[in-house]
Amino acid sequence: MVSVDFKYGDSVINLQLPEENLKVIKERAFPGLENPKKKILEAIENPVGTEPLSKLLSPGDRISIIVDDVTRDTPVSMIFPLLLNKLRELGVKEHDITVVMATGAHKRQSVEDLVKRIGGTPPEGVKLLVHDPLDKSSLSLMGFTRMGTPVWVNQAVAEADFKLGIGSIRPHPEAGFSGGGKIILPGVSAWEAIGKHHMLYISSKSRTGILEGNPFREDIDEYAKIAGLDFVVNVVYNTEGEIAGIYAGDPVKAHREGVKTVRSICENKVDEKADILIMGFGPKDDTVWQIVGTAFNLSTIDSSVKEDGTVLLLASCRDGVYVPFKGVHHLNYEGVLTGTQKFVDLLKTSPSPEHVLSLTIRGEVPYPELGIKGVLLSMLRQKVKLKMVSNNLKSEDVEWFGELSWSPKEALEEALKEHGKDAKIIAMPNISGPEKRPSMKPYPYVKKH
Repeated sequence: MVSVDFKYGDSVINLQLPEENLKVIKERAFPGLENPKKKILEAIENPVGTEPLSKLLSPGDRISIIVDDVTRDTPVSMIFPLLLNKLRELGVKEHDITVVMATGAHKRQSVEDLVKRIGGTPPEGVKLLVHDPLDKSSLSLMGFTRMGTPVWVNQAVAEADFKLGIGSIRPHPEAGFSGGGKIILPGVSAWEAIGKHHMLYISSKSRTGILEGNPFREDIDEYAKIAGLDFVVNVVYNTEGEIAGIYAGDPVKAHREGVKTVRSICENKVDEKADILIMGFGPKDDTVWQIVGTAFNLSTIDSSVKEDGTVLLLASCRDGVYVPFKGVHHLNYEGVLTGTQKFVDLLKTSPSPEHVLSLTIRGEVPYPELGIKGVLLSMLRQKVKLKMVSNNLKSEDVEWFGELSWSPKEALEEALKEHGKDAKIIAMPNISGPEKRPSMKPYPYVKKH
């Protein structure tokens, strides 16, 4: 037997698991860069898959620098000043530069937030804009992707002669990995484009760690190409919170190089899906909705568990089912940062996936990504056995998607009895991610998708 400690609230739950057919998912050590600023400049001057900026830029070019927003951990305040100085060295004038904060459909942010993001001092002569996905007067429709997503982007970005994005690469539950063209979609796109695109999350290929054949990622890459994204600077962190790599250049080719590093840190290959998946969620496990309403969790269950398999969700849920505005929320079409209480109440009626999908398509859900999460949860409820393990809940708190157990040991014994001694087990002791860099979540990658 193997002893595994699963994060639960502010403590751990220890389980003894049969060693045979067990895969424990964990991150791997990776060295940080000794001189990140020097490496950033080297990456910019020696880009992947494209010419250096000195050959890409022409005198008088209008340049749009797109940076991700305050919900992300990209070291923009380190990268931006170095990039700005490089542009100045190449003869670019400040009045030809516009910096746009890519908010997607996140909460509204201010120019003051953008100034802090880029280093704390507004650069003289440089225009600063915060993207608004609902302001039609500031958006330009540039075409459509093959999947029908309208390429509808911030006008300042659309009109720029050269478009450069700053972001980071980490595991992503829908796009496979963040970074690359995501700075454009959803970053500086119209609310409607973001919503249409997120419908692709319903595909079983739109999952963490998958790039090839992933419609969500393919749509992003094509969209960014149509929008004219020319160059990216993408950062990868290690699990200690240190910068482990800088990847600059072509939005696809540089991104894919960075993905290789993320895989080496976070990816855990498994031969086949599990009969039993055990997930420890502490310390970010205050509510049931944090567990079953999070894209990473839904994607992991869907891609890692066999049909009729069992998932043990070890979560304290000390605050019950739902707390308004706990976690990341998005703007609805009225521009209001919406809570999800009404949607959770809907899911408590155990609707069919088709019903939730219909409501999502008809616009009766606050924003489409939320609706697709509901569709996936409804599908998983029919596909696998979801068992919440918590001593702070009642059966009625979870009966809309699964069962409740107050005993981790008994829940494990029941699962082993059901699936047999040869059951394939995947253990994920720390779903919340490494303490120093939570976004670098280790994940299972099933070789046969």
